[in-house]
This record gives sequence, C-alpha cells and structure tokens, in this order.
Amino acid sequence: MKFVVLGGGVAGVCCAEELCEIRPEDHVTLISVSDLVKGVDNVVHVSKFIEEFQVVERPISTLTRPTLSVLQADVTDIDPISKTLSTSAGGVPYDKLCICCGARPRVVADHPLVVTLRDTESVQALGERLQGVKRILVVGNGGIALELVGTLTDVDIIWAARHGSVGDAYFDKDAGKFLLDVLATQRAGPDGDSPPSLKRSRRSGVQQGEGVSKKEGWTAHVGGVRPGAAVGPEWAGLLRQQAQGALGTRAADRSAAPRGGEQRRGELTLAMDSELVEITTERPAGAGSEEVVDGESWQGYVSLSNGACYGVDLVVSATGVIPNTEWIAGKEIEKAEDGAVVVDRQMRTSAADVYAAGDACSLGWDDKSAFFFQMRLWTQARLQGRYAAHCMAGVTDQLALGFNLELFTHTTRFFDLKVVLLGRYNGQGLEEEAEEDMVTYVRSIIEPEPAFIRVLLLRGRMQGAVLIGDTDLSETMENLILDGLDLSVYGPELLDPEIDLEDYFD
Repeated sequence: MKFVVLGGGVAGVCCAEELCEIRPEDHVTLISVSDLVKGVDNVVHVSKFIEEFQVVERPISTLTRPTLSVLQADVTDIDPISKTLSTSAGGVPYDKLCICCGARPRVVADHPLVVTLRDTESVQALGERLQGVKRILVVGNGGIALELVGTLTDVDIIWAARHGSVGDAYFDKDAGKFLLDVLATQRAGPDGDSPPSLKRSRRSGVQQGEGVSKKEGWTAHVGGVRPGAAVGPEWAGLLRQQAQGALGTRAADRSAAPRGGEQRRGELTLAMDSELVEITTERPAGAGSEEVVDGESWQGYVSLSNGACYGVDLVVSATGVIPNTEWIAGKEIEKAEDGAVVVDRQMRTSAADVYAAGDACSLGWDDKSAFFFQMRLWTQARLQGRYAAHCMAGVTDQLALGFNLELFTHTTRFFDLKVVLLGRYNGQGLEEEAEEDMVTYVRSIIEPEPAFIRVLLLRGRMQGAVLIGDTDLSETMENLILDGLDLSVYGPELLDPEIDLEDYFD
C-alpha cells in the first residue's frame, strides 16, 4: 500500500508519522513545498481531552522513519481516476492520499510597506524590518495580532480591527476587556503608570462595551454570543529575540527618553470597528495633526475607515487565512464555500481514496457532538492529521474511538497568560436558542495575578468555558460540560472564589 501525505504542516507531519506507526509494513511519502516542516513535541495530557504541546519546526531531512520518504516539491494537480499527483518533481502515484496543504494568509494590501505574518520566514522578515521603526499599524484581531501587540511593547502600535473589541476572533467583550486591562498593565511604565501608552483612535468614538472591573467579582449576561475564529502559531518567542536587537538600537534616538534608563514603552492606539482603506507614501490632503505627528518622517501614511490617518513605518497584516486548495480544480473533489475540501466523518473526500485534514478541510458531517466544532487551530490540525491516518489505515470506526471528536478544546497563551477554551465557549451553534435560556457568569481579577473565568450555561447546563491565567479549573470545567449537570441552582455563586469547584463537584 502506497500512502501519500501532501503538506509539511502539523496535520501532514502528524498524519505521516502516525501512518508509519500503525502501518509499518507499508510505505509513506510526505510531500512538502518547503525544506522546513512543522511537528509537535512535549505533549502533556492535562485531562481526558485537554492537551498542551509545542509546535516545533525542523528540517525535512530529520524525518527519518524507515518506511517514510520525503519529497520537496510543488503539487500542481491531482487525478483521482489514475490516482496520480502532478508535482514539480514528476508524477507521484498513490493508493491512498491525504490532502493537508494548509492555508495561506489573507493580505490586506499589496504594498511594499506591508508584511504578512503566517510562517517562520515571514516572522524573520518582520524582525529584520523592525530596524529603525518608530510606529507600525497592525491589522487584524486573531491570535497573531494578539501575540504581536503583546510582544512589541517598545514600539508605537496602531491596532486596527473591524470588530468592536480586542480579541473578538476568540473572545466576547468581557474577555476582551480583561485582556485589554492586562495589556495596559504590562505596557505601563516602571512606576506602574501608563502615560500615554494606551489610548483610542481619536475619531473612532468606539467604546469597549461592558467589561469587568479590576476588582474581583462576577457579572451575569443573558443572551447569545458570537462564534470564534482561528488562532496563529507559537511564534512570538522568535520575534521577541529578533526585536530586542532591532528595536533596542534606536531607543536612544527617540524624542521621549525613558526614565531611569528603562527601555521606553511604546504607545498603543486602538482603532476598533475600523479597516485599512489606503496606504500612501505622501501625507493625504486634509489629514489632521492630531492623527499625524508633525515633524516626524514616516515611510508611509495609512487611512482607516473611521476617518483617522496615521504616519507609520510598517504595516503588519494578520487577518486570518484561506484554505490553500486552488490547485484542486476538478469536480471530483467537493469543496465548501470557503474553498476547503469537504470530508465526511472518516475524513474522506468525495473522491475515492482521497482524504483531507487540517486547515485545508471542512468537516462536512452534521451529527457532530453537541460540544465539538471545527476551528482552524494547531490543536485540531494535530487531531485531524492523526485521526485521518487511522481512517486511511482502516483501524478506526464511525465513533472515532480514541480521538477527541466529543469536546472542543484548545490551549494557548496570550500576553504570557495561559488560555483554555472549552466546548461551545462563545455560543457556537447556539444561535437559534432563545436568549432567555442562556446565561454567562464571569469572574475576573487583575491583581495580584490576572485570572479570568467565563462560563456559558444553556437551561442550567454548562456549554462552554473560557479560562485565562492560572485558574486550575480546566479538568473541572471539562467534566461539568460533559456530565450535563443542572447548575442553575448555584447561579453566579458557581464562580464564588470561596468555593473549591474541584472538590465540590468531585
């Protein structure tokens, strides 16, 4: 049996390595367009379904399984009838194929000042271009934008997003307000103040919405919430290392000298509910001095949909991804509206012996678990890649035993805080439910250690949870979601800090 896996990302590498483990008598070929591939390391099982791991990048030559061949090539076409891939290295036959070609980033504008973040190479390019930069525009509101704003604390940032609150791609307004408070604290000066490191675009007039105060407490909100979106890779550490040298060389040249020899903290301006309209190299006519700093020399000027204009040295595009499937042109393989390849519960496409996993696929079955949904994340890429390998090898069943297709889980870090997302944490799939049947409870604290807990209940039963910081509640919340206990009797006291939930519901 000839297994071929297309794609050197997490889904592809996990699929190929899993096939080598469960079918050691068969041959596996992994095709990657790059000489660097991504894999998973240091997997820690936090609970039954929650896992933490690191995404690592390594040369393709390090994949040295006895039955694994690696091929660096571009794939241009697929013939499901003859079971052949057309590549820049020639035709590649297969008996079973898994498409794991990932996704490509959306680009806000085709302009020399724009850097689009997606992979290690683009992060390195940004690190190199930070030399001499005084102000950047960040466009986007997903994981990459959050990481970038939290990493570059000593450069002025204009943060533009078409949502009404920060982190809307993942969180509701309560969690977004909490993260904004954490960010303001982190960007504060050495004396604990933050002048004027955090402000709003002068023309936006957008307020953050109802938030949680810095004092510990809880709030209850009734009504539906929006679903989330995709998260980026763990790349901030690499950028931080590069930025230290690039940004540090210009600290002494800034007009505002840091106090006491401390490194200057950059100013962060929020431009929510706005999008990038135009990038020019000359200052637009009519631009007000309150938006464009007089006397400064800028590489370009950006105009936003809220009417504001800013001088910047760089624009960073971090606005999500598009499935990388344009090369699949035949009608034999069904695609979803976003271009992703549609798969059934066994990760099979509409073409015989062709499977798909990761960002390139769309889970097309309707009978998903009540607490599971697709989100283009590294955690799901690993899950789908390994599960697809078992499906290709014929060693799984319709119930997907041994794989987490029951509960959505994701762990990551934003602003150096652990983030755990569980179940339908943002009301995904609950849009048709009556608002009076849904309630959320929130508990938040900024000092001494930031922590945020938000749970969503439908008719008294927990549907999902957002945990930020060291809450130690991941396993407890997982069990409460899966057990389906009626929690309505507890009300907001469910999050009372004096109650040890772990012991109470043991």
